[in-house]
Amino acid sequence: MKYGSRKNIFTAFIITIIFISILFYLADFKEIITGIKNISFFLILESLFFYILAYTFRCSRFWILFERKISFYEVFLMTSIHNFMTGILPARTGELSIVYLARKKGINFAKSASTLVIVRFFDIIIVMILLLLSFMFVRQINPILRIILNTAGVIGIILLLVMVLLVFFGEYASLRIQRLLGMISQHKYMVFISEKIHEMILELKILKSRRVIIYLIISTLMIWVCLYLMNYIIFSAITPPPAPTIFIIGVSLAIMVTLIPISSIGNIGTYEGGWTLVFVALGVELNSAVTVGLANHMIQLLMMCTLGMIALFLFYKTESIPKKLSRKRQKTKS
Repeated sequence: MKYGSRKNIFTAFIITIIFISILFYLADFKEIITGIKNISFFLILESLFFYILAYTFRCSRFWILFERKISFYEVFLMTSIHNFMTGILPARTGELSIVYLARKKGINFAKSASTLVIVRFFDIIIVMILLLLSFMFVRQINPILRIILNTAGVIGIILLLVMVLLVFFGEYASLRIQRLLGMISQHKYMVFISEKIHEMILELKILKSRRVIIYLIISTLMIWVCLYLMNYIIFSAITPPPAPTIFIIGVSLAIMVTLIPISSIGNIGTYEGGWTLVFVALGVELNSAVTVGLANHMIQLLMMCTLGMIALFLFYKTESIPKKLSRKRQKTKS
């Protein structure tokens, strides 16, 4: 293992320990354990149902964007592994796992990377729309949160405009980017990067299809509805939740915090910290906010790791079957 990677892992570990220490210092540990124990097995199964349903809709997006070149079952396994890696590895480096997995199934880098950009774009836009719609129904809100919400709206509009420009004027934009990178350096790595960016931008043309856009909007909306319901079930099992609009604002902002590439293992500490800050600002008691944040994250990590590990085993099992068959054929021929 290289020194740089060891240093990154050590840094991520230290940051995780610091975040956990702060959270347990602020909250009562006994109350956290009591709150988690109050969650019945039936409610965990109910939240698991919505979690798997969200995975199914996530899988369907990749399946459509990969143009059905891979079976739905294999894409579901890839989606489960991808979410597992993204949730566990620090600084969201696990996002790149979908590129590696897709390559093993014959999908090139440009296609898989552009697909990842598209699904994350729709995730951000849908969450921001739900956030802003909820904000419209709230009369009084913390001034700092109001600034954050307004900023989120501006960022959403900018992202939307950039994506529209790339879809409809992508070829022109990619050629300009290639020229710019060529002016900076003619090194082989720079040439390689410019070529891959060009290929990725060209792959965005799939968004010119109205059917694809409609399907992505509906499936992404269903993903987040399922995840909001799952969070609501866990929240209500521990303490009475706030009004639905306040709850959506809180969960949306907590999700946006996890998108920041901060080096903590499994988002431990960053998720709870973001969740606590947001819900305390929205009027939820500190102990309740920390307890729900920890319980919610623990349950999600458990489900994510279980599905991810099973999917990892099944994915590589399906990979080994064709190799075994080819070996048998070679033996019979010889």
